[in-house]
Amino acid sequence: VTERHEQQENAEKISKYDKDFYLYGARTYEMQGEYSQALSNYKKVLALEPNNYIVMNNISSMLIYLRSYEEAMRYARKALNIKKDYPSPLINIGIGYGYLGKVSESERYFQRALAIEPINHNALLNLGILYEKQNSLNKANECFIKLSDTGDVQGYLGRARIAEKQKKTADAISYYRMVLSTDSGDSQISNTARERL
Repeated sequence: VTERHEQQENAEKISKYDKDFYLYGARTYEMQGEYSQALSNYKKVLALEPNNYIVMNNISSMLIYLRSYEEAMRYARKALNIKKDYPSPLINIGIGYGYLGKVSESERYFQRALAIEPINHNALLNLGILYEKQNSLNKANECFIKLSDTGDVQGYLGRARIAEKQKKTADAISYYRMVLSTDSGDSQISNTARERL
């Protein structure tokens, strides 16, 4: 009995080590933009922990980057089946529908995420962009205002784009300057603001 117990403990240690190793690899690949490798590592973690809804959602995100929207939405739905009030898979489903051109479904999922977490940055950003693409500039601006009120630089950037589209040049300049004065750590955002100024 003791030997069997020791074998089980050793197997659990190996499993935990493997999980941590694959998670570290997945996150590293993800930060480097190597989404196929990240996906492979996340799937290895899921094989070790089949009910890990966070990993399911991470797989969904990688599949979105790889433009595999239907499969991404399947993994997001699996995550939701385990944790119904988890906003991230709702957002991924909304993004998937958006890329598939199903605007009303996309909007509905972003709204569901916001019903759970009213100031969810990803939901607000994606809903704002969805509205902006539909030329619903006032609705888009509402999302970007909520984002910028939290200090999110994407909110200022969105407000600047909307102001430009509404021919409010002075407002656009003001928002682009706010983007530059905020240390976002994202050089692409700063470069975009500089170019627009």
